[in-house]
Amino acid sequence: MCKVRMNHFENVGLNPLKPFYIKYLHKGLVAYSSKKQVFDGTIKEKYAHDICARIHEIDNAFDSLSLSIEYLEKTEFQESAFNFSIHHSFHVENFLLRLTSVVDRCYKVAGTSILLKKKTIESIRGNSEILKELKQYSEGAVQAIKAVDKVVKPLRKLRNQVAHEAGYSNRNLNCLSMIVNIEEPSLLKQFEDVMSVEQLKAVIIRDTLDLLKPTIERMSVNVELLIESLSQIYQDVVAIESVE
Repeated sequence: MCKVRMNHFENVGLNPLKPFYIKYLHKGLVAYSSKKQVFDGTIKEKYAHDICARIHEIDNAFDSLSLSIEYLEKTEFQESAFNFSIHHSFHVENFLLRLTSVVDRCYKVAGTSILLKKKTIESIRGNSEILKELKQYSEGAVQAIKAVDKVVKPLRKLRNQVAHEAGYSNRNLNCLSMIVNIEEPSLLKQFEDVMSVEQLKAVIIRDTLDLLKPTIERMSVNVELLIESLSQIYQDVVAIESVE
């Protein structure tokens, strides 16, 4: 079962920022309770908030992927009007469509870390601009982002097919859909003498998890490395005495 959440916000590389992040959140809460629309945060506090917000976005993406895996481990959807095959295809598609969001958010946290303008980060050529500038600060961070991208690469073709061409399916899912719709008992028995519906579901689940689940784990390792590689930048920023 997929029960362990990927919590990259706990990475020690963020420790230099957390005191400033906490102060910023506290000021925001005080302002909200006082019905104020704006509040004054220092440059370091705003910087810490922007980085930590990006990390939370990454963790949200991992939560979505892990939730898809949790559903893909299920064999029954008893309260649903839709059958196993429809549910399974839906959650595979959901996983694939959200997969590249982890990569995109890694680029964004890197761009924010080196104080690139938001317009540059979110531009069409933003990722290449981020890598070009990041090389001046941390080669380790560059390699970590490339490693995350490399993990996703084998699934990009399938992801793009789902996004732009057709929904997800495969031979076993099609076979299962056909079998569960057979109304003739003797014909159904011929199929189930070879493999039962539950056995075929187990094969489908195993194949899907073997394809998708390791991707989350490998991406998570490289996101941790990315944060650790960016940590020196955070230490340098908070150490600047001329900036509050």
